[in-house]
Amino acid sequence: MSTGRRVALAASTIALSLGGVAATAGPAAAVDTGNCSGIHKTCMVFYYNSNYGGSAFIASGDIPNLGDFNFSTSGAGKGLTVKNHAASAKFLAHNSSQASYGAIFFNSGYAGPCDLFGGIENGVASAPKLAKTYNNASLRFYPNVLPKLPSGCKSWW
Repeated sequence: MSTGRRVALAASTIALSLGGVAATAGPAAAVDTGNCSGIHKTCMVFYYNSNYGGSAFIASGDIPNLGDFNFSTSGAGKGLTVKNHAASAKFLAHNSSQASYGAIFFNSGYAGPCDLFGGIENGVASAPKLAKTYNNASLRFYPNVLPKLPSGCKSWW
């Protein structure tokens, strides 16, 4: 099996574990979008509607401005920017014995109120309705070690 086919198969498997989300891609940018296929990938899946409904967008890298990316799976919200339109999210921690974290921020540039997700060894943390960042603007990951995490966030474990 070719490397491309193995990556596609792994992405589909992980997407199904996150509630049936198909792999998606946003506009060209310096962030990995569209899959969580690597063994050591941590990713966030944004949904247009609360309770993981509507179109979805997957990211596995820091994004200072979600206005550069669009929801691209079928469903309500398809084609709209993720910025100011995401209502719920799921976080997949990478395969490690140490915790990983992901923070969604209300403002661009990793500022303002935040929702903080944490997990360990492929754990999934879910927010059926984002508490502090409903209609959010940026995403930052905090891998493995206990870094200085943002304060005042709503925690989702």
